[in-house]
Amino acid sequence: MQFWHRMILGSLLLVVFGFGCGGDDDDGGMEAIGAFAGPCVEDNDDDADGILESRRTFFYDSARNVSSIETDEGVDGSVEHLASYEYDENGNEVLYEGDDGSDGTVDFRDTRTYDSEGRQVVRELDRGADGTADVRTTSRYEDGGRVQIDDFDNDVDGQPDLRWTLTYDDDGKLLINERDFDVDGDLEEVWTYTYGGDGKLVEVAVDQDGDGAVSY
Repeated sequence: MQFWHRMILGSLLLVVFGFGCGGDDDDGGMEAIGAFAGPCVEDNDDDADGILESRRTFFYDSARNVSSIETDEGVDGSVEHLASYEYDENGNEVLYEGDDGSDGTVDFRDTRTYDSEGRQVVRELDRGADGTADVRTTSRYEDGGRVQIDDFDNDVDGQPDLRWTLTYDDDGKLLINERDFDVDGDLEEVWTYTYGGDGKLVEVAVDQDGDGAVSY
């Protein structure tokens, strides 16, 4: 169970029972919820016993994107994890840095670049934040963006180790995810998504060997 409230200059303005202080926006970044852009505190009581297990404090930039999140595990006043975000002029998230222990040393870095249409084209994960990417994902788009091809290079040697081909409908809903685990042209898995008349997902079918037979 989550409890969140908006704080402005130390004054409690609003108390709401809801889903939290921030979430993914349409541009791939983190966006503030509500009309204000002040700090927001999210208290989590995971087993609903009245005792809080964790507290997250969200801070926002002038564009109402989440700029940082402080996580207090145990709600004892100490920050165990600090997450920081940066965005481009279009509101796309371009940098995430994670500081475990909140000691001022970045332990994880996630950088993203986008094309002129705001679509992600490169994502690099630097697990030790030593300046060397450990995983790189390269994306390209076909058929007016309805087909997205993601190449995952898990050791950043320039050769993709995994390829996903994602096909969307005109409304942007995912229809098919074709997975080629060794990028040899043979599909190991095909995930198919079916939606109801209200646009909600109703079924996911998985063909594990690409033979057209649904495995589950």
